[in-house]
This record gives sequence, structure tokens and C-alpha cells, in this order.
Amino acid sequence: MTTMTTQTARDAVYQILATGLLADNDLDDDEIATLVEEQVQDKLGIDPGQFRKVLHDLCGEILVDGERHAGLSVLDQRDAVEIMKLVNRDVPMSLEAASRLIDLIYDSDPDLIFEMMLDEERIDAALARIDDPPLRLWTVSMLAKLVQAYGEADEKERGLLHYILNRWGISRDALNGELTRG
Repeated sequence: MTTMTTQTARDAVYQILATGLLADNDLDDDEIATLVEEQVQDKLGIDPGQFRKVLHDLCGEILVDGERHAGLSVLDQRDAVEIMKLVNRDVPMSLEAASRLIDLIYDSDPDLIFEMMLDEERIDAALARIDDPPLRLWTVSMLAKLVQAYGEADEKERGLLHYILNRWGISRDALNGELTRG
């Protein structure tokens, strides 16, 4: 990975990683542990508060439409109120609050979340902000590690990874080489 990356590229990497974390509608402890073990924040020069903000903002984008209304059908109206309180925060979200938000999302319509989470336009915008080939390869290898953190990648996580590999033209061999290199 390149030692110097722009703030825009770092933000895009974290948005991609956050999308990977949330793609299966579950923020898993093993995935967070992988972020820490891989020293992602140190390698990108970004602090944990910034990453929590990226998670929070991504949840907000997915959960709220342009009119600032809940954009998802939730099972319980109280959950909708709690979602809106979490999304409309002005401060970075703690991992506990992010986890609660994901739990609430999980109780919503999973097909709708999948469509909104893996929206090509949202993903393509993040991917376009990363133009450094070594950073792209590192990002996709980190994403692969995250989605495999608890043993097996969910279908949605695999779909996201496959989409990014194709979009960036990264071969299976290149990914395997980066993953085995450590």
C-alpha cells in the first residue's frame, strides 16, 4: 500500500470497508477485531472516531431519504424512532451505538437494505476516489479479510467483493498474492 494517501482516498477506503461490514446487515465483533488486528487506522492515518463517523454517515445515507424520513420499512414504529435518533446525531457514533443501529437495520426489510447498501452509484463513487493501484489492491484485500473474519463470507459480502474486483480489474492471482503477503 502507498504510504501517502489523500484524505479523499482514505475516506473512500473507509466507506468501502464500512459497506463491507454492513453488507450482511450485521456488525460483527470478529470484523471489528480484524480492523484492529490489521491496524487499518494506522495504515491509513485515520482515527477510530473518523471511522465511526463513516459508519454512521453510511447508515444515515441508507436509512434516510432526501426528505429526512426513514427510508426503510421497519417492523416496529419504536424501532423507526430509535433509528432516526441514531442517524440524526451530530457526533461520531460509538461502536455500541453503531452495533445497535445495525441490529435495528437487521429487523428491517433485508432485501431493501441490500438494494440500498449495494447501490452501484454509491459504490462507484467511492471506488472512483481511489486511483492508486496499490491502494486499490490493499483495500480489496482488507475487504476480503473483513468479510471472512468470522469464517465464511455472506452472499451479499461476496457480491460486493466480486463487484469491486471486476470494477477495478483486479485478478484473483493479484488478490491471492496480496492476501498471502500479509
